[in-house]
Amino acid sequence: MSKFERLLDRQPEGIPARPAPKKLSAQAYKIPEPKPTLEQPEAGAKPNSSEYVKLTAYIPKETHRAVKRILLESDQDLSELIEALLSQWLRSQSGKV
Repeated sequence: MSKFERLLDRQPEGIPARPAPKKLSAQAYKIPEPKPTLEQPEAGAKPNSSEYVKLTAYIPKETHRAVKRILLESDQDLSELIEALLSQWLRSQSGKV
C-alpha cells in the first residue's frame, strides 16, 4: 500500500461525498442521424445523368454576385445560363473549326 492511497480515500471535512455517476442507457449513447441541410437531387437530375459533366470556373466575385442577383430575379438557373452562352459561342465558332 502506497503512503498516498490513504489521502485519496479520505473525504475532506465539510465537503459532501460525490454521488456515484448515473449509469446511462444504451439509448443515451446513440448519435442521431444528421438531417440533410441541402435538398437531395431528384432522380434523373443533372448530377446523376451521364449526359452532363461538372464544370468549375473562376470568375471575379463581383461578377458572380451580379449574375446571382439577376438569375434570382429571373428564376433562371446558373447552369442554364452557362449552357445557353456556351451553345451561342459554339454556333459562332462553327465556321472556324
